Amino acid sequence: MAIDPVALNRRLLRAAADAEGPAAALLAWTAALGDATGAVRATLWQPGRTMAAIRILVDWKAPDVDGTADGPRCEQVIRLLVQPRQVLATLVMPGSAGEGLDPELVRDMAAQLKILLHGIAAEERATALAAGIDAGRDGVVIVEARPVDGPPGRLVHASRHFAPAVEPAVLPPLLDRPGMTRPLREAAARAAALGEAQALEMLHPGDGAPRVLNMTLSALPPTRLFEGGWLGVVRDPGAPPGQAEVIASQQKMIQALYDANPLPMWIYDEQDFRLLSVNEAMVRKYGYDRDTLLGMTLLDLRPAEDVPALMTRLTTRASGHEVSGPWRHRAADGGTFYVEIATHRLDWEGRPAILTAAIDITGRELANHVLRSRQSETDRLLRMQTAIIDTIPAQVWLLDVAGNVMAVNRAWSRFAEEMGETAPDVQVGRDFRGAAGGYGGAEPAGPARMAPPIQADAVAAILSVVTGRLPEITHEYRLKVRDQTRWFRMTAVGVTDGSGLPNGAVVMSVEITDMKRAQFEIMAAQNRAIAASAAKSLFLAHMSHELRTPLNAVIGFADVIEGQMLGPVGVGTYRDYAGHIAVAGRHLLQIIDGLLDLANIESGQLSPERRAAALDGLVREAATSCTAVLRRYGATLDIGARGNTTADVDARLTRRMIGFLIDNAIRYGHSGGRVQIRIDGSADDRVSIDITDDGPGVSAERLQTVTEPFSMPSGSVRPERAGVGLGLPLARHYAELHGGRLELTDRRAAGEATSGLRVRITLPRHPDA
Repeated sequence: MAIDPVALNRRLLRAAADAEGPAAALLAWTAALGDATGAVRATLWQPGRTMAAIRILVDWKAPDVDGTADGPRCEQVIRLLVQPRQVLATLVMPGSAGEGLDPELVRDMAAQLKILLHGIAAEERATALAAGIDAGRDGVVIVEARPVDGPPGRLVHASRHFAPAVEPAVLPPLLDRPGMTRPLREAAARAAALGEAQALEMLHPGDGAPRVLNMTLSALPPTRLFEGGWLGVVRDPGAPPGQAEVIASQQKMIQALYDANPLPMWIYDEQDFRLLSVNEAMVRKYGYDRDTLLGMTLLDLRPAEDVPALMTRLTTRASGHEVSGPWRHRAADGGTFYVEIATHRLDWEGRPAILTAAIDITGRELANHVLRSRQSETDRLLRMQTAIIDTIPAQVWLLDVAGNVMAVNRAWSRFAEEMGETAPDVQVGRDFRGAAGGYGGAEPAGPARMAPPIQADAVAAILSVVTGRLPEITHEYRLKVRDQTRWFRMTAVGVTDGSGLPNGAVVMSVEITDMKRAQFEIMAAQNRAIAASAAKSLFLAHMSHELRTPLNAVIGFADVIEGQMLGPVGVGTYRDYAGHIAVAGRHLLQIIDGLLDLANIESGQLSPERRAAALDGLVREAATSCTAVLRRYGATLDIGARGNTTADVDARLTRRMIGFLIDNAIRYGHSGGRVQIRIDGSADDRVSIDITDDGPGVSAERLQTVTEPFSMPSGSVRPERAGVGLGLPLARHYAELHGGRLELTDRRAAGEATSGLRVRITLPRHPDA
């Protein structure tokens, strides 16, 4: 039949939970298992070495089932791994063999059964302990009360010496009498406060003459399921027990305590080390059954490699009580664990023996091992940290969260020696400002104390990192050392713990005196250069104006002579000379205008007057101004345009820019060469102009400097063709003033078959175009 694991688990747990007591819960659990699987009989049993040693835990038979009825039946044996001994469940099923139970379900059943068996074992130990108490002559009562001096909440146990309590009373009649409540509560309160047992005397009326009974009351602390309370022992001093009865009672009590003790205990022969007796806790802990343990020796409990050390210890053991450890012990499954051993010599049936109790300290040993490993690793890291910071040439401090110095490196020690009495009072174990004890991780109120000669702003910078206000800070400060000012750059980096809270800082200082001097010299040189540049620009502006006025007159008079405006010139050569004078004057005027524009650009006084203009028209106007250069070098122009060429430009500056570039292309091209100009207005936001020559081109390293003012051409260009080095620089400045750019490309480097230089100017389109 198909079994739902979840339903079966729920059914087993509910059956056990509804039962009264552990034994009844085990029987109910077995019955639920039989009902759920359809078995007619279910038996829980533990195997032994022989058939006689088999232990039947539960034998359940289904009601209304005839055990003698004919018909096929099968048995299914389920192995439930329950420590310390395995438990098997035999299910007698009607019919032929069916499917086995799911392994996960079997593991769940084993876990449930283990809990039930532990409950039965605890109940049996409690019964044995109660029997031991009842075997004595003294009356014992255990009462649950919280607080300890409050009213009794529950009677946990009352030995046979007391008459049963009469409901609704909790205490036995001997203690539940007028005049007893207050003394009991007061004694319980004293016992809890002092941690010592308290003595009481009470009058017992008895059957005849009353007599005085002695009572010792001890406080019991709360545990997981016990609220706390007190234990009372009542003794009748007038009825001394006989010696044999006392001995028998004590032996029973000792045996009960031995059997119920949660610590593994055993007794072994001092001569041959054979185990003579073991308690239930040892059977559970070591995983052997009792018969197997009683056939073993003390040496069998140890790993083989530990036996020599054990023999040495046994031969040198002191007499009487002794505690030793840690020792390694071996369980039935081969696993090892650490124990601490307490031993005591005693006589066992006429031969010397040793009573032993074992305390499992595996967790403590593992923790100690981890602690030792971490301590070793911490020591190694500290040594490595010290070595690392000592190799750093900068001065390093390590500060804790309180601002105390944890370590300094050798560079700091050398620096402190060099500074002598002027060194800051920085010492390991003290506040970095020189105060012992730090400031408790919080910045103190009032002005920050400072160990001269560290400046207050440097101290404030370090505190901002130590207190966690800033994760990192860099600060420059200066110190006066033997009448010399020295500069330092300090970097402080905060350190946080695993929770992100401030946990200290690393402070590193590097001397930057030489760098500061260099910076000061550079700043002075820059100021001188700025002043010189301003003077140059002013000089050029004045000189350009002074030169332009007479030059315009020269050009004007040359034009008058060449054009014979006031009458014919007698000699034709003079007219030609006048034309040369006009051409040279205009060239010189163009250079002067370029110098003036360059000075205005550098001083920020030149700004374009931008408006919509067609670039193809401006290109043709600029080309017309280059007619003389074209004739001189025999070059030709090829101008083409496409798209809308309207841009947002200053027409005068743009004509000058294009004229410079056409002039450069003619000069640096081949004689009789061809200069190609293409205006592209196909883009939505810009218009570009490409001016391409067929000259030798420009090398890659020269491309970076050729647009600088007065940059001269390469050696491949003849000197008579070279200009003054203003054309490309001014063109670049004009393009940038318009929000555009100028780009240079060597044609050969770009992969073209022909050498030459391509200059591309990109200018913004007019918003209304």
